[in-house]
Amino acid sequence: MLSHLITKGIRSSQAARSYFVLILLMTFSIKAHCETPADVGDIAKDLQHQLLHETGPVRGHIRKDGKKVNFESRSDAGFLDLKMTDTGERFRVALKGPGVVEKQNGGIWKSQASLDASKNIPGTDIAFEDVAFRFLFWSDLSSIGSSFIRTRHCIGLRFTNPSTQAVYKYVDLWVDQNTWAPIRALVYGAGPVELKQLDVISFFKRGIHSIRITNNPGQNVNTVSQEYLEFEEVKSSEGN
Repeated sequence: MLSHLITKGIRSSQAARSYFVLILLMTFSIKAHCETPADVGDIAKDLQHQLLHETGPVRGHIRKDGKKVNFESRSDAGFLDLKMTDTGERFRVALKGPGVVEKQNGGIWKSQASLDASKNIPGTDIAFEDVAFRFLFWSDLSSIGSSFIRTRHCIGLRFTNPSTQAVYKYVDLWVDQNTWAPIRALVYGAGPVELKQLDVISFFKRGIHSIRITNNPGQNVNTVSQEYLEFEEVKSSEGN
């Protein structure tokens, strides 16, 4: 959830280094001002570290047309564990390697032949891939320069999927150059065709509050849809 994006928040440089991100995604920590130009490899490693060490639980919901699908998530041993609180269904998505999605049945995790990370979370138009931020672990990483995204000076990172069979071919992630906070992710399929645009549209003091996910951006207006991935604020016990 760009990125299984949840919320750990604004921290000093030292605190950010000792910690990290999402989630659900999912929560990305926001780093203090960087005085030297950032290396895209360093940014990617920092986001990976945060994602793997975000234990949660992080609570939130997926909202569309006034309807909400509630969830609770946490990172656990390289998986994103996602519980749908309204139905009790539990899924986990491997953050690295093939996009395997397992469903818990009778306390036992079982892979589903018809279910992978490209499939939508039940009751939504948002894929498991969108909330797990698995693209952060794709090994083919390059810089795509800098740009202003909604008045923020951002650094661009391109993550290319090593799997030639995957629906998502590459993802362009734009992060604030000073804080490394994720601002926008553009998801491309074969073609290339822009499949999705994920925009972080609001923050809590200590992390991401809301992400707008636009499906089929720039295409026929009849095929464009939007949903919102929104998180509850995580209270800090660190006193800062």
